[in-house]
Amino acid sequence: MAFPIYEDSRSLLQRPLRRPRHPRLIGGVCAGLGRWLGWDRAVVRLAFAILALATSLVPAVVLYGVLWLAIPEASDPRYALYDLDEF
Repeated sequence: MAFPIYEDSRSLLQRPLRRPRHPRLIGGVCAGLGRWLGWDRAVVRLAFAILALATSLVPAVVLYGVLWLAIPEASDPRYALYDLDEF
């Protein structure tokens, strides 16, 4: 079952992986991954929360930190994924 919200004809490896400035809860990692995968950001956040609970939080927090440092922030304001009214 897929959760497409972002249609992009480019392959996954050709899409830019960036952390958006808006909307983000902490660092924008899940929102950026959701956009890159073409999934709703809530699905990515839920998957990350399940991963965190299943691994006693520490590995998931370390993974999030590494992704936060590794994924560049989007500098283009047009990269805003969703309307801020959705929150």
